[in-house]
Amino acid sequence: MNRLTFSGLLNAIDGIITPDSSEPQFLFLTTNYKERLDSALIRPGRVDFDLHVDYCDRHQAQMLFERFYPSNDIRTGNSEKFVYNLYHQVDKNEEFKELEISAAQLQGYFMQHKFDENKAISNVNQLRKKL
Repeated sequence: MNRLTFSGLLNAIDGIITPDSSEPQFLFLTTNYKERLDSALIRPGRVDFDLHVDYCDRHQAQMLFERFYPSNDIRTGNSEKFVYNLYHQVDKNEEFKELEISAAQLQGYFMQHKFDENKAISNVNQLRKKL
């Protein structure tokens, strides 16, 4: 039985990222629980840049819609309609509520409606129910 040890993982990472590499090397580590990671894994030299990717705001949701549906003519206002429908709470005195929605969740939703942006707009309650 071949098992990867933590020491073996660290050695593999150090072997990938060496100062004598002829080309720049990038290693991406992702986690939802940075505080649980061993400090040896994320020490300087192994992790030199730390980027927190948060939930999407309204502008990011609109940009994702526009990029996913490139045929969307911005003058139609479909991206604005989508964002309005996504963030608007009819049952709470028509107030806007910040949602905790990731870019991956939006992309998955757009994939369900990849050929019909109008359905993505009109069926946004399906997405809201999953949040």
